Amino acid sequence: MLKWTYHRSDSALLGDLADETNLAPIVRLDFFLTERTTMKAGIQGFPLLKHRFRDAVAPSNDFNAWHYIIGLQNNSSYTGYRISMNLGLRKSFTDFVHSSTTGTVETSEFFLQVRTN
Repeated sequence: MLKWTYHRSDSALLGDLADETNLAPIVRLDFFLTERTTMKAGIQGFPLLKHRFRDAVAPSNDFNAWHYIIGLQNNSSYTGYRISMNLGLRKSFTDFVHSSTTGTVETSEFFLQVRTN
């Protein structure tokens, strides 16, 4: 899958507030463990075909990146509410295009997300 987004907003008084383009190749796998539980894994961007972010207003924000994510999702109901819980780990590697320093910034995130509707 290929994700492409473009966001632009401006003001007559302030000029351009945002002019951003995102391009990210995505590979995603879902493995159903039970009727309500799914293990999910994915890659956004690759070392050779990276997730590209470009900001025409502030080029210092431009970056190329790739991300790995793995997690569990559980869906259930409780007293009439549908509850979705996501638990996982995301590892990101980011190269800033216009940075004075070279090298890749590496970050790891652990997340827990609960939604109801």
